Amino acid sequence: MADSGVRILLDSFVLGALLLASLGFIAFLKGNLLFAVSLWAIVVFAAVLHVSLDPEMHETDDSSSSPMRDDSDTTPTVSTDDALSTLRRRYADGEVSEAQFERGVERLLTVESNRDEAVVALRNRYARGELTDEQFDRKFERLCATRTVENAEESVERGEFASENE
Repeated sequence: MADSGVRILLDSFVLGALLLASLGFIAFLKGNLLFAVSLWAIVVFAAVLHVSLDPEMHETDDSSSSPMRDDSDTTPTVSTDDALSTLRRRYADGEVSEAQFERGVERLLTVESNRDEAVVALRNRYARGELTDEQFDRKFERLCATRTVENAEESVERGEFASENE
């Protein structure tokens, strides 16, 4: 809200400067050069102020005004990189075999295009070795099946959640 108040004040200042510009033009036509130059100096100051502050206003508006911002372009890539780094470290430390490492990389890259936070968390758990291949596959299928409310309701009605024990 403070940004919108500052923006209104800035816009009012610019409108006032435009009024002064028109008065300066009239003063110039009447022959009062000193008065016209002083009014034009105020106009130039207002224009510079508006141009210098306006990009900052747009940056803050873009980052804070939209509660439903889509961070999916950056978050999954970073998380996938983290999951792959974790899996590579575990392979380098000898915690997983070469076959397990290859399967893990294949699984992580297969689901990389999915930008759901739950899938990102699942990838990270799998990379840390907290889930077996079967658990990962089952949980990933479950997450995909419940991506929308309608799909989740259908899964509950079919009783698919009653059979899982972990």
